[in-house]
Amino acid sequence: LLGVHHNTFTDSSGIVSTTLSQTAYIEDCFGHWRQYMSTPDRAEDTPFPTKVKMLTLHHPDMSDARAPAAEVLANHKRGYRRGVGELLWICRNTMPELAPAAAFLSRMVSAPSNEAFEAMMHAFRYAYTHRKDGITYRSSASIEPELFVDASNKPDPRDGKCLGGHV
Repeated sequence: LLGVHHNTFTDSSGIVSTTLSQTAYIEDCFGHWRQYMSTPDRAEDTPFPTKVKMLTLHHPDMSDARAPAAEVLANHKRGYRRGVGELLWICRNTMPELAPAAAFLSRMVSAPSNEAFEAMMHAFRYAYTHRKDGITYRSSASIEPELFVDASNKPDPRDGKCLGGHV
């Protein structure tokens, strides 16, 4: 896969492991987005800012009002769509923990506010902080899937639909 490095090895007990990583790709992305970050050197422990509520990204009063047109245009010019696409590629290949952040940010693609743009910068700082982690598959792992669910019971009050989820 484009931009994905894989390393396969067998340990002394015969367990085969394959690690996928995108260190160089993430470093290239971060190099581009760094210019827009007020705190590029801050390490992030979470894929998405904990204090940001998706409903407030451009609907602070729960109305259908969007971010001001000039703000939306500025964020499109800065490349908001490109950034969301890059995050989607990273989470698809090596960082599934970024999927909720990418999904939330995708909701804002048509009218990204400054708060949405800053949340995207947070996600890139997280990816950069964890760029060497990758994802490892082992032959000793169970073939039975494990599923996890987390429900907040806080749907979007405008339409009653769930705000996000990932398995």
